[in-house]
Amino acid sequence: MRRFVKEDTRSSQPRVWEIEVKGNRVFTYWGQRGGEMTQTVEEFDGVNIGKKNEKSPGKVAEEKAEVKILSKLRGNYYEVNPATWEPLTAPHATGMNFQTPLEGTRLYKPQQHPCSPMKKKMLEGKAWFTRKIDGMNHPILIDEDGYPRMYTANFLPSHKDESGQNTWLDRYPQIEAELMQMDLPPRTLLMGELCTCPATNSCYVDSQLGLRVDHFNHVGSVVKSLTERAIGIQKEDGWLGYCVYDVAYWGGDFLLDSMPSARRWMLLEGLLVDREKFQYLGMPDVITFLPDGSGFRLASLDLKHDLEVEFDDTDNPVNDILDFARNMGWEGYVVRDPSDHCGDRGIAFGGTHERPPSICKIKPKREGDFIVRWDPDQGIGEWGRGRKAGGVGSAMAYLWDGKKEVEVGKVGGGLTDEDVMGFADPGLYPMVWEVEFTDWTPKGKLREPRFKRLRPDKALVDCDIDQRGDV
Repeated sequence: MRRFVKEDTRSSQPRVWEIEVKGNRVFTYWGQRGGEMTQTVEEFDGVNIGKKNEKSPGKVAEEKAEVKILSKLRGNYYEVNPATWEPLTAPHATGMNFQTPLEGTRLYKPQQHPCSPMKKKMLEGKAWFTRKIDGMNHPILIDEDGYPRMYTANFLPSHKDESGQNTWLDRYPQIEAELMQMDLPPRTLLMGELCTCPATNSCYVDSQLGLRVDHFNHVGSVVKSLTERAIGIQKEDGWLGYCVYDVAYWGGDFLLDSMPSARRWMLLEGLLVDREKFQYLGMPDVITFLPDGSGFRLASLDLKHDLEVEFDDTDNPVNDILDFARNMGWEGYVVRDPSDHCGDRGIAFGGTHERPPSICKIKPKREGDFIVRWDPDQGIGEWGRGRKAGGVGSAMAYLWDGKKEVEVGKVGGGLTDEDVMGFADPGLYPMVWEVEFTDWTPKGKLREPRFKRLRPDKALVDCDIDQRGDV
């Protein structure tokens, strides 16, 4: 049994929380020291039975217990000796294991839409509009020995078909080499995305300003392939880069809950400003209002001088900023309150990603990721007609509300002839589709939705209902 305590300002006795694993069952006890304890018992089954990644019921129980422990450590509990009540050196004292991060750890994601305070800051010019990278999220951890390690968004250390053989950085030696040049302190955790790199292929440079052009399909093909093939694709079509957009831990100190976004940004910018030294590592471009409110300034590590643009729509200047993104072919912006931090919503040990209110997404056109199902014989979606006969006419789109899937309309537009026939197999579903649409109806249905692309990198639970906002 392991015991954890937390000081209680309303009582002279601390709160006590204990946990014990017995076979496939997890026992937890909590209460006030010296008082009556409440007990709960959870029982777990094995997962992926008969597969390479099979986990026994006991293993699942141990992992669930570890997630619970990490959550308590993040909540200011500390471990004590069960016999003497003396404090122990907890294995995850900061809530993060820097040598072997727990699978299922999740760093924050931006809100799907700005909340009212953020809308006000955007219109008043008090927000930063950072370019949204159309890449794939892969945090990088500097371990206890000072070596960089890359993980997936839910902290898997390698490709699912290469477990124990190759790490993610084995396929990105160019990124690993530049990370070593950054001389980052051990116990540091960077947040960033794999993306295209203009230095390795001129097709990833825009003709207007010389900034990076995103190409999600190239990034996705590299990430989904095994290491040898991933290296081959990069040799043919361009080596990937890595765009750092935040730092969660620095030398073991958790920054997301205390350091303002602007200070974290400037910390990273100071490290990466030497563009002759760093070709594969970068940061998102940033748009801010000019001091007099007459326009905006675009700052980029890849521009020698900032670009200033006057507003056409001074009543709603955000429209001009969105128009600029549309003209540049950008996916949109991640908007940040530079004076605020994430509070207790910067990281989650298990469960879903936290979404701090001071960070949100905006896009020139409404887009979202949706759970999609199609089985017309069961009343889910429709068969195609005319030239679509025998294929998909429309599929049903859903969002996840935390407990169940909520239907939000049919999607049939945007499918090519190849898609219509290729997707006409109920066994392929559920899928996650990225859908472009004009708006939400008052009843919460998609208006003029069009299929844009598949998102095999997204989990069903990532299609959360928050993106619908208030309708």
